Amino acid sequence: MQEIWERVKVNADAIMATLAGILAIVALIIAIAGTTGVTRDETREMIDDAVMRVADPPGYAQAFVAQAIDRYEAEGRDATVDYYNTRESVDGPWYVIVYDENTETIAHPTRKDFLGQSPRERTDVTGNSYGEEIASATEDGRWVDYVFVNPASGEPERKHTWVIKHDGLLFASGWYEPISREDDPATYTQAVVASAISRYDAGGREASIAYHQSEESIDGPWYVFLLDENGYVLANPARPDFVGTTPAVRSDITGKPYGLEVVAADENGRWVDYVFVNPVTGEPERKHTWVIKHDGLSFASGWYEPISRTDDPATFTQAFVARALSRYNAEGLDATVAHYNTPESLEGQWYVFIFDEADRLLTHPDPSLLGDDLKGSLGTDITGRVFGLEMLQADEDGIWVSYVFVNPANGQPQVKHSWVVRHDGLLFGSGWYESVPGEDQLPVSGEDHFAAVVVPSDG
Repeated sequence: MQEIWERVKVNADAIMATLAGILAIVALIIAIAGTTGVTRDETREMIDDAVMRVADPPGYAQAFVAQAIDRYEAEGRDATVDYYNTRESVDGPWYVIVYDENTETIAHPTRKDFLGQSPRERTDVTGNSYGEEIASATEDGRWVDYVFVNPASGEPERKHTWVIKHDGLLFASGWYEPISREDDPATYTQAVVASAISRYDAGGREASIAYHQSEESIDGPWYVFLLDENGYVLANPARPDFVGTTPAVRSDITGKPYGLEVVAADENGRWVDYVFVNPVTGEPERKHTWVIKHDGLSFASGWYEPISRTDDPATFTQAFVARALSRYNAEGLDATVAHYNTPESLEGQWYVFIFDEADRLLTHPDPSLLGDDLKGSLGTDITGRVFGLEMLQADEDGIWVSYVFVNPANGQPQVKHSWVVRHDGLLFGSGWYESVPGEDQLPVSGEDHFAAVVVPSDG
């Protein structure tokens, strides 16, 4: 019932927004008509057109194309082509494109560079080969959806184009919809990158770099970073400290060398997935980045998804430790230790443990363990495995260690998979629990990507 009510509210909001738009347009038309001497019939016709554009954009697009065909029948080919190559023929986001018998563009009022070209080889920023769909339209007409720059907004948007063949020619027009960041973040990301490339083409390299170094260029979690011809960062508004460095040597917290994939992108573009800090939340999240090369430079942007504790506990654990390292770097040891000794620092079964330079425990949900030495009984599990010594082998790259330990969430010994990283002489770690398997199923050192299975002998 709640879901149905939510849908009703969403639809109601959409209807109210549409009505508000119609009323605003009608009021504007009446005001203009009252000061320009437009007749009542002309005013009514203007209002009808305005209402149709807002309330029924598919119907308006088809009517717009039908009007172009009527003009062709009444005035002939040359006059029609001449008219639809003028700005006068443009009605906001609506304009007519005309293709000849060979599907070459003979009229396009907003893209003169398309004249004489066929759309057949054309693809949009998502790789959709929409041009072939346009060229294959028949006398029955067809709809073609793709991403294209809306001349009214100057932004790449989703365009819905009606194309119909008449007397051997193709007549087309359509309307635009802004791309939803929430519903289609992938296409929105590609549109953000396309806008950056358009800015570069219009304003040049230095102006583009300056803009994409500014906070103004950041759109929530979306921002564009630029690489030069050698793969070095020219601009990154979220991480200005990266300027002058190359991502080619960069790996994420899981060890994935994502930077090599970023610099390998070509003119066709590619997606690169990795874990990175979302500047909006300040948390490590899974980032999906679109990278494409243009004029020797690489343009990139992406969106973030929170890492699922249920679906990907390993990456969530690594992100949890990375968050602790960031807190330590920002606030210092005392504040970090104080935080991770509070119940508020726990997230379900996840908690951070920290050992000092003398290998003594500084943080843990069980205060009775604080001060215990990792080389002592704390570092030996109920099977007799000395997992503490394995943890002490951790370096800045981090290692996995699996062992049996008491889960503070239920008080039961369970197999724990811990990610341990040495940083600034300290050991930072966290992990997740699984039910204890049979003794013959306990992992041994070196099995899979975990080092061992282990739980403190003191329970």
